[in-house]
Amino acid sequence: METKYKNYLRVIALFILLGTSLNSYAQATNATIKGSVKDNIGAPLMGAEIVIKDISTGFISGTLTNENGDFKFQQLPLGGPYKVTAKYLGFSESVREGIMLNLSDAVTINFELQESSTTLNEVVVSSNSLSKRIEQIGASTKIGATQIKKLATEGRNFTGLTSLSPLQGGGSYNLSGQRGTSTNVTIDGTNARNQLTAGDIGSGPYTISQEAIREFEVSTNDYNVTQGRQAGGSISAVTKSGTNEFKGSTFFYHRADGLQSKYNIQGQERTADFYNSQYGVSLGGPIIKDKLHFFAVYER
Repeated sequence: METKYKNYLRVIALFILLGTSLNSYAQATNATIKGSVKDNIGAPLMGAEIVIKDISTGFISGTLTNENGDFKFQQLPLGGPYKVTAKYLGFSESVREGIMLNLSDAVTINFELQESSTTLNEVVVSSNSLSKRIEQIGASTKIGATQIKKLATEGRNFTGLTSLSPLQGGGSYNLSGQRGTSTNVTIDGTNARNQLTAGDIGSGPYTISQEAIREFEVSTNDYNVTQGRQAGGSISAVTKSGTNEFKGSTFFYHRADGLQSKYNIQGQERTADFYNSQYGVSLGGPIIKDKLHFFAVYER
């Protein structure tokens, strides 16, 4: 009984530790918003103020354009919609809305501000004519939230979806013909490899709940300086975070014994039951709107 009690305490402690957090601004998302600001004759505007805001979480960041009129925001929280505003004294304000960011997106926005000596009116552009460009040397495959939710995976282990990459072979972590221990795995930019098993991470279904994964990317033959500790490729996953709206889910998956063969691999009639049940809940939302959010998952 004492051992069972301690196990429950560990589960509760882990639930609190992993579930409740600030909106994860430190996540390595590789998501970027960049562009330039020019006037109506094409001259760059140095010192123009650029402000971005995630409407769903209240996250705000700002910067000024350089001497070439260029600006860049890196490692932005995923999701959206984002609102990008460009301001410059003596020119009308310009706004771009409805920008959604996914893993490794590089969104390019070019502003053309109109000179105004009287009333400085705001110009809002809500149409999505933005270009997303992923600047990568090697091949990569992104697995988004829709695929994670709808595609079947054995044991609800999200790494099983690495088979969507054309260079995956063998186990979930084998990329480009290399061993699984040659694949670098990061969760929110933090190394997730087990140093006690030659780099191989846990392969059980509950290593990390699939319900907590927002999206992930399988990158192969990528020799960018930001990538390292890999011979075959890398798996970069980003977890979910709360927003200003309460959202949650409940799930139950059961594999029935009656759907299995009555015989084992030797052709003998088996006596052991062969079934599996997985269930859990998730919930995310605001603690303080636009400032503090939480996201929690419980799975067994």
